[in-house]
Formats: sequence, structure tokens, C-alpha cells
Amino acid sequence: MHPEPDSTPRGRRKRTALVVGLIVGGTILFTGMVVGMIFWVRASAENTIRSNNAKIVSLCLQNYDSANGKLPGPSIDSESQNPSRQLNLFAIAEKGPVTPPVNPSDRISWRALILPFMERDDVNRGLDFNKPWNDPANLPASSLPIRAFGDPVDSVDANTRFRVFFDNGALFDTNPKKRVSLEQIPDGAGNTILFVESGDRVPWAQFNEHAFTPTGPLPALGHPNRNTFLACMADGSVRVVKKSVSPNTLRSAITREGGEGLGPDW
Repeated sequence: MHPEPDSTPRGRRKRTALVVGLIVGGTILFTGMVVGMIFWVRASAENTIRSNNAKIVSLCLQNYDSANGKLPGPSIDSESQNPSRQLNLFAIAEKGPVTPPVNPSDRISWRALILPFMERDDVNRGLDFNKPWNDPANLPASSLPIRAFGDPVDSVDANTRFRVFFDNGALFDTNPKKRVSLEQIPDGAGNTILFVESGDRVPWAQFNEHAFTPTGPLPALGHPNRNTFLACMADGSVRVVKKSVSPNTLRSAITREGGEGLGPDW
């Protein structure tokens, strides 16, 4: 036989408190699960968008490479503007030879050269490559947000985290004679970084990339609130890399003909 429940006022209060406690606890647990799921879904959607943006930029660089026989320089220069080498590509060939600004930080970035491949040749046409990226004549174009250059967690503006490494063995080079095609990478396209997701944001129109030195410090990569960063490889693949990756492995991925293999932390 089961004991009779305590029918005294005190017993009823205990049972009521127990029921209320179970309801409140269940509600808190359920709310926590729902909130956690919302954050997970949001983070998953953000990761998909940023990865897709990186793939778009990568595809545009591949198209540029196919049309010109080599990758562009990290900034626009007279070599970028040779009409015979541009194969009459959209607005680029129409601009003619360029005399870029003397100050490198005034020059326009490689990103402007791939705009026609993402159907934004209207923005490309609005840029005078002979003038600084932030010259009043260029601001109407250079201040426009370009969706593929953005990150879903950042404000919608004319900045980007997608930046390249250049010089001293990196894939991009300021010396036109050292520029190569994606098919001419000794270390292999799948082992060489095309561009990365940087820790800080820069105007997409400005030449403000990562100058590479084999023994120098490496830049902060990836959004400050994430523990990973995106690395788009020269074969078009997008890798999600932990920020804890070793400097040696990262340097091996930056260089195009170092002969090193990528470490297990890649």
C-alpha cells in the first residue's frame, strides 16, 4: 500500500512548490536549448555566407588568370593595364595604360580588377586608376559596398577582410616579372594561399595587403570574435583554419615554391 499524501497545509505547499519548481526549471532548460539552437543556426548561416563570398572572389581571380595568363599584382600598375594583355576585357582595357600614384597606400587594389567578373564593371568604370583610391573623383565608386568582399557579422560598408600576401615568395608580387599563373605554382595550387580572411578590415579599393617576409611576424587573421580564419587556396578550395596553426605551417602555405609540406595543423 502506498502512504497517503500529506493533506496538511504544509504538505500541500510542498507539493505546490515542487510542481512550480519543475515547471520553472523545465522552462529555463527549454529556453536555453532554443537560444542555443538559434545561435548555432545563425553561426552556421554566417559561416556559409562568408565561405560563399570567398569562393566568389576566388572564382573571379581564376577568371582573371585565365583571361590574362597570370594573376594580377597586389595593386594596379601599368602592367595591369596593358590592353593587349587584358584581351579587351570589359572596362579594364578601355582605360589604357596607367601611371599609378607614387605613394603605394594611395594605389588601387587588385580587387578592382576582378569587379567585371562579378558583374560589377559599373564600379570598375567609375575608378580612375591614375588617382588615389580615395580621391574625390574615385569616392563615388570606392565607397560602394561590394557584397562578395564582406563578412555577414560586419557592418555593410566599403571594407573587407579578404587580403593577399605579396612578395618574397608569396603568390602575389609587386614585380610584374615575378607574377605567375595559377597553373605555374611549384608547391601546387592546393597547398598555396590565394588570399586570407584578415583580423582587421581595410577599404576594398585600397592597396593594403600583407607584405610577406619569411622570418618576419605574421598578421592577425580571422574575425576577432572567432577562433578560426578562412584561407582560400589557389585551387579554389576554402579552408577553415584554426588560429592556433603554427607559424611554420602558415608560412609554408603562403609561399608558392618553398617546397615545404603543410603541417598536420593545417
